[in-house]
Amino acid sequence: MGLRASKLAEVLERVISLPQYTLLGAKGGRLIYYAWEKGERSLFSWDGSERVMLASNVVETSLAVNGRVAYTLDVERGREIHRVFLVDEKGNTLEVDSPRLRVWNLSLRDRLAFVGTSDTTDLYVTDGQKAVKVTRLTPLSWVGDVRGDVVAGTEFKGDGSSNLFFHYLGEGRTERFTPREGSNNYGSLLLEGRALFMSDFEGASKIYELDLRSKELRKVMEGDVSYSFLDVQDGKLIAVGVRDGRSRAYVEGRPLRTPEGTVTNVFLDGRDTYITFTSMSTPRSILKLSNDGWETVLGVGKLDVGEVSFHRFKSFDGVDVPTYTVMSKGSTVPGPAVVYLHGGPWGEVADEFDWFIASISMMGLHVIAPNFRGSTGYGEWFRKLDIGDPGGGDLRDVVEVVKQTSSLHTDVCAVGYSYGGYMTLMALGRFPELWKCGAAGAPVADWVEMRSLADDAFRGFVDLLLKGDVNLMRERSPISYVKDVKVPLCIVTGQNDSRTPVQPVLRYVQGLVEGGKTFELHVLPGAGHLPYTEQEVTKVILPMLLFLEDNLKSPPPGQEDGSRHQSGQH
Repeated sequence: MGLRASKLAEVLERVISLPQYTLLGAKGGRLIYYAWEKGERSLFSWDGSERVMLASNVVETSLAVNGRVAYTLDVERGREIHRVFLVDEKGNTLEVDSPRLRVWNLSLRDRLAFVGTSDTTDLYVTDGQKAVKVTRLTPLSWVGDVRGDVVAGTEFKGDGSSNLFFHYLGEGRTERFTPREGSNNYGSLLLEGRALFMSDFEGASKIYELDLRSKELRKVMEGDVSYSFLDVQDGKLIAVGVRDGRSRAYVEGRPLRTPEGTVTNVFLDGRDTYITFTSMSTPRSILKLSNDGWETVLGVGKLDVGEVSFHRFKSFDGVDVPTYTVMSKGSTVPGPAVVYLHGGPWGEVADEFDWFIASISMMGLHVIAPNFRGSTGYGEWFRKLDIGDPGGGDLRDVVEVVKQTSSLHTDVCAVGYSYGGYMTLMALGRFPELWKCGAAGAPVADWVEMRSLADDAFRGFVDLLLKGDVNLMRERSPISYVKDVKVPLCIVTGQNDSRTPVQPVLRYVQGLVEGGKTFELHVLPGAGHLPYTEQEVTKVILPMLLFLEDNLKSPPPGQEDGSRHQSGQH
């Protein structure tokens, strides 16, 4: 590894080695939290003096309830086949007897419930130590709460809308509810005979209370674009509202004064109030409210990633494209820039810490991160604009942002992971003259082949996003435009990826070979879609940084290094 490569590795290590913490529950001064420490994902219990490790190599968790938390482990490395466990605050662990399948999410209260998918998507509830399948759900469903004999959650429908479901265990009956067809309803929280949930059936997202018997509705809270967290603690309603990629927390409708950035959850413990907080410059941390403001309980403070700004740009049809920019202190303005394309597509670039964005900025490249149509956090109407049009309007949003930020950048390179990797391949194939290069991680290369290799959840995802239209799947697949790619391309993908499988990517690469294109391919042995350790994260991001260094960022005069990184290239 040459000098420049070593420096990039140091930049990346500095970013991804920073500890990050997410609070899962607080009771009697004891915190149960998820941690990214020493390059691993773990669960801990901490009373302020003694810390107990509850689990390591954790994938998914529930919130902690009465000193217990549920979690999953990936037992087929990278393929996302999970085992389910329960652990208490002292580290006593119980493995749940459950089928081998992909566990979509977990909810723990009176008992444990989760959504699992293989050939079908189903709701499972624990009966003692055994997980029992209780009802079939649509793909992309998730469970919100379980109280007594009632389990509540959300089901997506084929038009992109969603309804609530309530499964009554004693009766073996599943009831579905929507206040208006075509609306989106989610985040159900069960109370005695009632359910709190979030809905956009009256336009903007609001919080409502539903009487489970009479189906009468009462509006509880409004005022934000969407809500990302909802709970009742000590009889008080807790909510986190989202607007423009930043959030604010509420207790009984009263806003908490929190730092600018993203609050992911709130926990009350007697007189103490805790939040999980992050920003572009702050790795995820646990903060506690004191008389002097918020103090960091677990976290490392800020990292100087550059100047962060929020903008809105008009797209081709007048739709606003919310966009974050990070201006690197290691470059001039205008200077070389990365257009960072988030995954999902139902995700977003918010004011929160991101390994890709931080490492790219700290290596000396500006970052432009558009929240193209289909992004979350800007209303359900905006999210649903992508349905039936992936690689269409969303890609044109990106093109418009690049054009309207020309005063900030010289050359631009598209970079993304998962759906962002898909967008990168589409950008290079559909708008080849716009880019200096592209780097795609775990990309979708062919929707048709991806669907044929998927489980029920991801078949449902493809059918929902592309409306089950095989001709549209072909037309919106990057492999249809591989012959039009004109600039250098880096692809990083996992051998065992079960979401965006490697087989279509290899066929896409064959098209690059046949067309005489300039590219590099990194297939990570044994890796899946989600990197779990620092070593795995490094294997994903470092090849992209090295590629950007070679193809976008010119070395300072006199510091050229001809010893190009070669390991891992195929």
